[in-house]
Amino acid sequence: MVVICDISAWQYWRTPPVVREGWLDAALLDQMLSAASLDREILKPLRANAREAERLIRWRLLADLKGLSLPVHVMVDVRESRHASEILRVHEYPRNLPADMLVDLGNGLYVMPPELSASLSMRKTDVVAMAKRMFEACGLFSIIPSNPRIQLVLNDLLSRGVLAASSSRGDGIYGYSDSNGRRQGFLDQEGETLPWSPTFDRTARLTDMWKRAPLTSTDAIAASLDRLEGVRGLPMARRALALARDGAASPEEVRAYLLLCSGWRVGGESWGTPDLNRRVDFTPEARLLARRSFAVADCLWMEPKVDLEVQGMAFHADDQGFLVASGRRTALESMGYTVLEINHEQMADLEKFDAMLPSMARAVGYPLQPRTGAFLQRRDKLHRALFGLPYDPQ
Repeated sequence: MVVICDISAWQYWRTPPVVREGWLDAALLDQMLSAASLDREILKPLRANAREAERLIRWRLLADLKGLSLPVHVMVDVRESRHASEILRVHEYPRNLPADMLVDLGNGLYVMPPELSASLSMRKTDVVAMAKRMFEACGLFSIIPSNPRIQLVLNDLLSRGVLAASSSRGDGIYGYSDSNGRRQGFLDQEGETLPWSPTFDRTARLTDMWKRAPLTSTDAIAASLDRLEGVRGLPMARRALALARDGAASPEEVRAYLLLCSGWRVGGESWGTPDLNRRVDFTPEARLLARRSFAVADCLWMEPKVDLEVQGMAFHADDQGFLVASGRRTALESMGYTVLEINHEQMADLEKFDAMLPSMARAVGYPLQPRTGAFLQRRDKLHRALFGLPYDPQ
């Protein structure tokens, strides 16, 4: 048995189905690759003595596995050569990993499910990086993998109009939970899971973020981890899960939540567990102001009725943020909500962020953490993990 694992499994689940199933011209790929590109290994003839894992995976890297970068991380349950190659990194299959948790991709190839892809790593990682994976898996967005094969398929889909800015918003995903806090169904009229939808910027340029229904939930991850006693990396996975929350719709929302709501031991302000992307139904009077029947609140503290809007492209009119959507702020305020707003620049600059915190703390009803030397060190470490590197280094 060969099982795609670690970052490779995560890349599989991050690949939009329309891209995973898209047609790839190997000859065109050959032309576009540089002489030094690692992807050239895929186009080479398979050796007669190739390992089983390589025989199973090599040809599918041009098909349903095109989202996987090289080398591909796999686990095997047989005594097979585990030397590293340009194509593969082979790991030993954990004895305590139940086979019934794996997803069958056919022809003897399996992949770790989203719950384990987001929570187990064969490589060195940290709690914040793992928590970000969990936020994404349990949220409404994916950051699509980047490699020449993916780009070639995207170019083809764009040229044929399969992907277009004019049709990217009719997907039916309007928040994570309803006005009562219940998780939405994310199903179309035929009972099928709503399709993934690409995100375009204001210039109609395709971005690397896609909207989709959640891949899993924090409860499902917890249940999966409970079945894995003794598996390497379990303590870190549980610490990361304690930071994660269902319903995030963008990396900026993840950053804001971790800065404001994670515990002081991590470097956060410990401001409770607000709902992410919860629907707020408007009163008849508020509907007149907003010209619609509801809003989706990015980060909602229900008890003090505070909505923190994190500027991004998930559910708003454009990347200028919530206030551009005329009338919605006024409508919420007419219903007694306080609407706050924050953007990437304000969070990335700690001086600006600290200047905003006192008024935000008063609004949500939580105190600021005491600015001890120990807390500030933890907060700086968290901030560097969120803003000091690319959001998703591969």
